[in-house]
Order: sequence, then structure tokens, then C-alpha cells
Amino acid sequence: MDLALLSAIMQRLHPSHYLPLTTSWHGLKLGFVDPTLWRVPEDVVEKVDSFLQQMDLALFAASETIAERGGRVVRSIPLPTWDQIEISMPDIDYMEELFTYQMKLTWPSFLALWEGTPQTVEDLIEWNKAHADLEFTPRDNNQRGLERMRDSKMTEEQYDRNAKALQGAARGAVHRMLDNYDVDVILGPCDSRFDSVATAAGYPLGNLPLGYADFNGRGFSLHMIAPAGEEAKMFQVMSAWEATFPENVRPPRALIKSGNMLP
Repeated sequence: MDLALLSAIMQRLHPSHYLPLTTSWHGLKLGFVDPTLWRVPEDVVEKVDSFLQQMDLALFAASETIAERGGRVVRSIPLPTWDQIEISMPDIDYMEELFTYQMKLTWPSFLALWEGTPQTVEDLIEWNKAHADLEFTPRDNNQRGLERMRDSKMTEEQYDRNAKALQGAARGAVHRMLDNYDVDVILGPCDSRFDSVATAAGYPLGNLPLGYADFNGRGFSLHMIAPAGEEAKMFQVMSAWEATFPENVRPPRALIKSGNMLP
């Protein structure tokens, strides 16, 4: 409920705009992607087979419970993968190149907020090099993002063309699934590029806790995409989820064991 209240306030709506919230699945329609088609590349995240199995089983078990409790569940809806959506851009290969262009435009105004600091990306890179003992770690010099920003040659026309193409592909993919399979929201694993679909489309993204990994204790969840203006439906799903799976939304076990919980 807190998130629903906060979101309404941030949108300059009445705090009760998204209330009342439900604890029932009746009337809610959810589409689940096939998680095996949304794996993170092994060069990005180390593959742990036992965790992937745990995550998949948790997803399938949740979908079964929702269906048993009256929700409409459609499994394995064929939402195009992120790779299939990302290739819609005519000039560049990766969405992150768009971010680099955005950062290059906004970075000067950010640096201007701080007196006595480098005021250009170039100066900041050189300052970091001159103060390597303060800025760098033995593992990584952490400057690749700044260097990509400095070296970006993208023009405004290229940015607009590629951003529009990517947004159109992402929105089209989402709406085809919603319309063709008669669902309100689409759910997929958080350990994937599923969230990038929402980012590219400019659509809201929700988080639904699934549990904690057996191999290292970290939390994992499902992400939920809905079209623009459908935040109310997402809050209904999140409220029903919390009522159905209360153990999934409790604080991390390591935090509980450490005795650092706030009263």
C-alpha cells in the first residue's frame, strides 16, 4: 500500500487514487514468459545451474498458485526476446549507446553543481588518472563509462532515429502479447534483460519477490510490465502477490540474523 500511496503523490494525484487494493486474484490476468528463453549471457553473470532451476521452479509454482486462486494465467507467452527487440535499431547495436549520448548531454550541468571540481568529462578523466590512489581500485579503473561518453560521436538525428525505432519495437511487442493473449500484465525473471523491454518502451515496471537463492542467499524476483497508464492494475497484482506469498516479501535472512532490523 505504501508504494501505491507514494506513486499517487508523486504523480500529483490524490493519495487514495490507487485504493482500495485487492488481496484476491479474481479478475486479474497474467502472462508469464518462458524463463529459459530469458537467460543472462554467461559472460555477464556466472551461470549457476542450481539457482536457475530454483528460480524456474519458483516461477512455475507461483503461476500454479495464482491459477488455483482464481487468476487467469497464460504461460510461455512468446514475448520477443531482448535481442530480437534491440536489433530494431538501424544504426547501433546496443541500447546502452543511447544512454551514453544522454549522459554526454547532461553531464556538464551535473558537474556544474559542484564547485572546485572538474567541469568537463575530459578533465574528470584526467583528474581520476592523476589521483589513481583515491579513485581506482585494484580490480578496475572504473573509467570505461566516462571514456565512452567522451568518445561518443552520436548525433541528435541518430539518437532520435534509433530511440524511436527501439521504443516502437518494444511497445509493439508488449501490446501484441497483451492483446493476443488477453492479459493485463506480463511477468518475467529479474535475472534477465526483461526489464530492458519496459525501459525501451517507457512503460512501468513492477517487482514481485520470489525468494532467496539457496547458493548465496540473495533475493530474486519477477518483473512485471504493464502499458502506460496501467499502474492501477500493477498495484492490484502486487497487493494480491503480497497477500498470497507473504514469506517472499520478508527482509533478507542475513539481515534478520545480524540483528540489524529496524524496530
